[in-house]
Amino acid sequence: MKRYVMLLFLCTVFVSVALAQTEEIKQKDGTRIVLDKKKGIKTFYYGDGRIQKVDLNGKTPYGLAIENVKVLIQDDPIRVDLQYSAVYSDELLIENAEKFFSKLAGVLKNKKYIGKKPLDIVVSYCRYGMYGYCLDKQNVITVFITENKKITKKVSVSMIELRNDSECDKFIQKVMSLY
Repeated sequence: MKRYVMLLFLCTVFVSVALAQTEEIKQKDGTRIVLDKKKGIKTFYYGDGRIQKVDLNGKTPYGLAIENVKVLIQDDPIRVDLQYSAVYSDELLIENAEKFFSKLAGVLKNKKYIGKKPLDIVVSYCRYGMYGYCLDKQNVITVFITENKKITKKVSVSMIELRNDSECDKFIQKVMSLY
């Protein structure tokens, strides 16, 4: 009975910590650091009364700025852009994500879009899943199709699957079916 109660207690603690939307750290000098995971904002409350807010959106958890990357796919008759979004990502465009982005750009450039509205294809890479849009999304690539800045279609895949070239090709074909 004791083991069951202890296991239930540990599971309950883990779930309540995992579902918490804010995290607070108190330092010896009186500074409090509050991380609002949903909004992606870290607030420092200093002992002398100063308050400093740091927006983590568009940055890695280590503070590196993530660059937006934009590739023109087509300009005539309708404009089509492929973008890597800093707002929807928590990691730099590196390694397998970069390989996927380049492969997708190559495939898209070989297909003519004949739609009626300008189109953006937005790629998001959530590696850590700690805050903002990426909260609770770990190691996931998501591709959005947007028309007039509104998301119309979305598809996701695990980064683990993208390491396999045949799975990467299958996902690109899935993206192309949305296009």
